[in-house]
Amino acid sequence: FSGASGANLGILSYSLGLIDGLDPSLLRHALSTHKKLAEELGHSIKVSEIVVPLTQAKAIIRELTRGIAAVFRAKYGFKRVEKLGLSLVVDDTLLIDPLEYRDSLVRKIGELGVDVIENNGVEKLVGRGSKITEAILSNGSVIESDIYVLAAGPWSDEILRPLGIELGVVSLKGYTILARVDENIDRVIGVDPVFMRPHQHRDDIVMIGGYKKPSGLDLEIDEKDIETMLDTAVKVGVKPLEVLEVRVGLRPCLEEPVTRIIKYDNLIISTGHCRHGMLLAPQAADEIVRLARSM
Repeated sequence: FSGASGANLGILSYSLGLIDGLDPSLLRHALSTHKKLAEELGHSIKVSEIVVPLTQAKAIIRELTRGIAAVFRAKYGFKRVEKLGLSLVVDDTLLIDPLEYRDSLVRKIGELGVDVIENNGVEKLVGRGSKITEAILSNGSVIESDIYVLAAGPWSDEILRPLGIELGVVSLKGYTILARVDENIDRVIGVDPVFMRPHQHRDDIVMIGGYKKPSGLDLEIDEKDIETMLDTAVKVGVKPLEVLEVRVGLRPCLEEPVTRIIKYDNLIISTGHCRHGMLLAPQAADEIVRLARSM
């Protein structure tokens, strides 16, 4: 959940921007899973609206006319879907900060007896014959396991290349800006490639995010990108008084996301979900479990 989009848009608003061509059952599974897990971890879920220019809403409208709106209304109590001027407004949006969500997940995983090793990346995977035999971490320590799951996002190819595997993952850079405002918004506002939403806990802070572009593995903050995002916010009536924090993340993109066994019998690779990452996480997790049990 290190990408900028998830932190900025929240669960349901994030999903609505991606529904073109996606199976309604997949969306329903993802949303219900995140909602249930968030509630179990003690997160409050805000209600808001999504407002996007109609030109960007064509894909959403197309999917709504194919029955997805009925699914969302039935599952999440949508009150209405209607055009307002040049905007599409959808009520009852689930919002959550994935950085807080991630911290809660780490605590929950620890309670289940799993060791979470942080700030110590995978330097290389060692393969012999048809099996991966060990993972060597940045500090030189070695982890041996029966099954290996690689979900390294933009860094997947860097780790896999020495094993003769090249997926062609393209990294897109995204930002989330936390800015203090004198008058906050009460809804999600999207003007491609920028989205704005109210902060999860603070009425005087707005979250501004987006701005995707190919970047390799570069995590440097480009001041011109930040200026563009702030200028876009001002154009739609959001007036930042002070930038409090800038987060930067990379989205790993493939034309077709991967969650499968590749080359080695005990190596499951899951990556390339791009802006679908948070949405498809439950589906990818189910597939990883299925593959692991089949080994």
